[in-house]
Amino acid sequence: MKAFLLAAGEGTRLRPLIDRVPKCLVEEFLDNGSYRLEIKTFYEEKLLGSAGTIGINEDFVPLGRQKALIKKSI
Repeated sequence: MKAFLLAAGEGTRLRPLIDRVPKCLVEEFLDNGSYRLEIKTFYEEKLLGSAGTIGINEDFVPLGRQKALIKKSI
């Protein structure tokens, strides 16, 4: 079974921070200390904590615009 992780959305609450970088890279972008914000990302070891239980053995995330920046980062 495959899982499709919806990680989309316009991110209107993060503008203007996401004008130059995708949402998933905002924390990395802010590391220069020029903004007084604390944004943390997190990663789940297991998809929803139950991926194996329900038989998911392959997952993928749609990257959308600026996918080259995301791929370069990972």
